[in-house]
Amino acid sequence: MVSQAVRRLERDLGGELFDRRRRTVSLTALGVAFLPLARVAHESVIDAYEGGRRMATAHPMAFVLGYARDTAGELLELVRASPTSSVELRNMPTPAQLTALRHRRIHAGLGWETPSSDQIETVTVRRTGFVVVAPDVHPPGGDGAISLREVVAGPVVGWPSRISPELTNVFTSAVDPAGRWSFALTGTSLDDIVAHVLAGRGLGVFPSSLVEGRSVPGVCFAPIVDGPTAREVLAWRFDETHPLLDLVRRTVIEMAERSI
Repeated sequence: MVSQAVRRLERDLGGELFDRRRRTVSLTALGVAFLPLARVAHESVIDAYEGGRRMATAHPMAFVLGYARDTAGELLELVRASPTSSVELRNMPTPAQLTALRHRRIHAGLGWETPSSDQIETVTVRRTGFVVVAPDVHPPGGDGAISLREVVAGPVVGWPSRISPELTNVFTSAVDPAGRWSFALTGTSLDDIVAHVLAGRGLGVFPSSLVEGRSVPGVCFAPIVDGPTAREVLAWRFDETHPLLDLVRRTVIEMAERSI
């Protein structure tokens, strides 16, 4: 049990990490001071584990690509294109990709609205709009399209901000630049969003590039004609020297161009 583990840790430290006297549990002064130290230690353990796992199980020249797509379907082409299938795909949200890049756990990341930095180089792979996910018995708009204002007139089901804060901001800022609007409900995948829509909890929103060619029973997809656009971005460290980086970069961009 987590609570028992915390109690054991507190006994080892000789003080309480959490103030449990109130209905809402909060960190004590010791907890506040200990948290950043614990995070550093946790990152070191993860680094050691990931490094050991790669050495034990991966091809010595394997290129590890993080991706934030809802599906890895078309990325399998990248695996097939690489010599001896030495590209390893690892599903992770965009913020986790940036952390993994900084700690050299992955060689590149394919995410949403990834910012450049003094460590990270990026290239925009493609730009995508958004679609509304609606019950197919009540398709939106007579011409198969819908406006942003119509979409947000009722509750909207989106994705958690933690998956991609930048992608969330692209959509919510288009609705209200002042930042007062947010999704009523969230789902971590298209399937989750569809389930909310079919339950009558609202209309769903999803990046259009991730529903191209897909058919989901019970719902239809319609473009938001005046909605914002988001960037899908390939990111890597400035000092990355893996011999497969150029192949991965070229193949990912070619795949995106063919889908346009």
